[in-house]
Amino acid sequence: SHACAVADELGIRRFFVHPLASLLSAWGMGLAREGGDGAADLGDLPLEGCEAPIEATVAALAKTGIESLGLDPPDAEVFPEVMLQTVGTETAVAVPLGDPASMRAAFLLEHERRFGFQRPEARVEAVEVRVEVIAPKRATRRSSMPTHHADVTQRTQQEVWSARHGRT
Repeated sequence: SHACAVADELGIRRFFVHPLASLLSAWGMGLAREGGDGAADLGDLPLEGCEAPIEATVAALAKTGIESLGLDPPDAEVFPEVMLQTVGTETAVAVPLGDPASMRAAFLLEHERRFGFQRPEARVEAVEVRVEVIAPKRATRRSSMPTHHADVTQRTQQEVWSARHGRT
C-alpha cells in the first residue's frame, strides 16, 4: 500500500492505520466540492498587449467548465491563471490573471522564489491559460455523517514486508 511505501522511504518501521480509514476517505471525497479545470495553449504571446486573447480564452474555458458541471454562471467560482515564461526559455510559471504589469510583477517574484534570480529587463511571454471552475459548497446534513462507530481502541498487528527492512 502507499502508506507502507511512504513509511519505508522515511525509515518508519511501525505505524497505525485507523480501522475506518477507507470509510473516512470516501466520506471526505463525498463532502468535497465538485470542480474541473481546463487549459489552452496561447502560442508565445508577448505579455504587453495580450489582454484580449487571454480574456477570450479564459471566458471560453470558464464557459466550458461551468457547462460541464451543469452550473449557472453566477454559482461557479472561477480561478484563472496564466503561464508566463521569459522569451527564449522553456520553463513557464503560473501567475494569477491580471493586467500585464501585475502579471509581470508576480512572474518576477515567483521566478526569483523558484529559481533564485530575476531578469527584470527580459521580455516575458504568455504561453498558456489555465482555468479552474468550482461548484458552490454543498450543505452538509447531519444524516450524511457515519452513524456506526467502530471500536477504535482495539489494536491488531499485521506483519508487512518492506523492500528496505524485509518482514517487520
